Parts: sequence; structure tokens; C-alpha cells
Amino acid sequence: MKTDMNTQVSVIIPCYNSHSVIGRCLDSVKHQTHAVFEVIVIDDGSKDVHQLIDIISKFKKSLSITLVLNKENKGAAYARNRGIEIAKGKYLAFLDSDDVWHPQKIITQIDYMEKYSLRITGHGYVPDLSHSKMSATTNKPAKKIGKFNFCIGNPFYTPTIMVRRSGFVHFDERHRRVDDYRCWLENIISGESWLLPHRLAGGFKPPIGASGLTGSLPKMHASYLAVLKNLFQEGRVSFTFYAIASTIEYIKYPIRQIFVYMKYILND
Repeated sequence: MKTDMNTQVSVIIPCYNSHSVIGRCLDSVKHQTHAVFEVIVIDDGSKDVHQLIDIISKFKKSLSITLVLNKENKGAAYARNRGIEIAKGKYLAFLDSDDVWHPQKIITQIDYMEKYSLRITGHGYVPDLSHSKMSATTNKPAKKIGKFNFCIGNPFYTPTIMVRRSGFVHFDERHRRVDDYRCWLENIISGESWLLPHRLAGGFKPPIGASGLTGSLPKMHASYLAVLKNLFQEGRVSFTFYAIASTIEYIKYPIRQIFVYMKYILND
């Protein structure tokens, strides 16, 4: 199925030792009601790529797939940037190898992006599809996302994002954590961004024990602060924004700790 050049979407999927889940991921791309222009899979130094190659070969009749093999594991930011460099579509859509899309994900976002000339859109995400379902129907309106309400509560999950390729600010490969946070923030600053009310992406992630989450929270907190500091030092944001966003992060950090602990207790 051919797509109009004005609605061509390049799908970028980084993966690492993902042969057990990527088939499910690609199947959700295959069944989009608006055919994607191309799929770029970037393997980020997996130990055994032969199974990955076999799985991808099964989709080549229905999808235009390019497989890029990195010898070393350099992180998701590096992998996504390699995909962006190859991509030719007007729009970029990001998907993780262990996530899936609702069949109407692409057509829904394309309609918004084209109608309102948006730079970046995101939508709802279902963390565990064994307990809840994706949905393309809703009575709620779309919401404009600016840099301040983004920092108050980042609503963008990577598998929900679609952006215009032209002028897209790439992922910062210096950050192994929260590289997506910086990327979305920089692109929000560069153009109009909306959050769509539809839940068009999801994963299969069961609740994680408190020990695992709390162990990573301090590192995530430090990474958020480092990203904001770098943005200020590089002149990407004003001192006022840096001060407000950093203060918000200091407030959110203990709230995250309480939330994770309570979630662990309730699921124990």
C-alpha cells in the first residue's frame, strides 16, 4: 500500500536482545490502518542477531524494513539518532521493541499533525495491557503542551511520539537516562505540541518491586537536574525556566518515592 508523501511516516525501533518480543511489536506496525512508509530497526549490540534477522525477514513482504546492526551497545539515544539519519518520511514515529500500537495510532496522529501543523504529538500509554486496553475512542479534547506544564508532569512516553522530521532536535547521546525527556522538551520549545487523549500504545510491563524502582529513582532525579542544567548552560532555556523546572523536580522527587512505595504495598 502506497502512502501520500505528505503523510509518510518513518518508524524507528531500537532493540537490544529483543528477539522474543519484536515480532509482536512489528505485527502492530503491520496492522496500522494507515500504512507506514518505512520501518528502521536499529539493533544496539545484541549478543545474537541471527534470531532477530530471521524474525524481521518474515515481515519484509508486508513492511519496508531496514535493519541496522551496531556492534557495540551505545544506548537508545544513539540507536534512535542512527535511525533518524536514515529516515526519509515526513514524520517520525518512535516505538520500543517490547511495546505495541493500536491499529489506528498512525492515522489518528497524522490527522492532528496535518490539520493543525503540529511539530510534536503524544498520546495515552497503557503500561500493562494484561490489565487494561488501548482505545482510539474518547470524548476528551486534545491538550496543548508547553514547556512549563511538560516539566510539571511529563505526559510523553516514547512509543506515543510522532514528530516532523524537518527541524527535529535529535536525542542527546551524552545522557543514558532521560535522553527522551531532553529531546521532547527541546522539540516542544521549537514548535507547537499537543497531547492527544487517545490511548494508542501499550506494553506488557508488570508492577516492579519497590527495591528495583527506588534504586533507580536517585539516578533519575540526578539525571533530570543534569539535563536542565545543561540546557541552561547551553542557552537553550532561560535562568527563570531553569530555576522553576529544577524546583519542580525537587518537589516531585519525594512524591515519586512515596508513590512507588505505596504502589509496591498495594501490589504486594
